[in-house]
Amino acid sequence: MQTTVGKNTSVGNIFLGMTGLILLLGSIYAYLEKSNMMLAGICFLAAVIIPLAFWSNHLSSVPVITINDEGICDLRLGVGTIRWEDIESAQVEANYGNRYICLRVRSADRYISNLPDQKRKKVEDSRSLGFTLFNVDVQGLRISLLDLLKHIEKKIN
Repeated sequence: MQTTVGKNTSVGNIFLGMTGLILLLGSIYAYLEKSNMMLAGICFLAAVIIPLAFWSNHLSSVPVITINDEGICDLRLGVGTIRWEDIESAQVEANYGNRYICLRVRSADRYISNLPDQKRKKVEDSRSLGFTLFNVDVQGLRISLLDLLKHIEKKIN
């Protein structure tokens, strides 16, 4: 069985669409008023480029989280697939309005060694502050937090 979970894009698309529309209107206004042609050009380019850059991320066919018989892979973590047998426990945490599923992992150093130096340092700094190493951000995912937690717990027990 394989489950893939993507980002919920509706709020992001509305925000980006409104941003693009505001920048586009600003560029048209600046152009018509002949007040600042450079500002008009910059606003126009931003109105086109910013939404395209973000929409390409949202429209990507690559899933953010993949859960299969092998384990769980969150592309944002950058450590590859965390195998079920390596996960000791999973719990829900909420900090500053963000919700996470925190994974306690056996042999964490093996996964951390796959990270680039800068990211590895950030992970180790987080660990020294008492955070778990692998936090799956569930904000905006198209799956219930509790359903995801239950699925993980079923696989590791």
